[in-house]
Amino acid sequence: AEIEQAICDTLSAKSMKILSKYNPKSFVVCGGVSANEHVKSTLIWALQYTKQSTHLHVPRLTYSTDNAAMIGAYANFNFSPINWENVTPNPELHF
Repeated sequence: AEIEQAICDTLSAKSMKILSKYNPKSFVVCGGVSANEHVKSTLIWALQYTKQSTHLHVPRLTYSTDNAAMIGAYANFNFSPINWENVTPNPELHF
């Protein structure tokens, strides 16, 4: 529970900082993170506490899937093993 609270606090603080800087009309939280009730409630509270006029959009739980599930499904149907020694890591990989 402590790690979840730390994550929520950090996500909330950084979100409020960027929202106050740019003052957008909408803020979307999606993916696996949006399935976490504590994250949603923390962001809702932070928006109210900071009196942000930004509208928070969070999809229904049905649409809050984790990308890891999609990656796993892709790997399952496109399995092409290679030796791990042939993998070249690139921490600056951009898409």
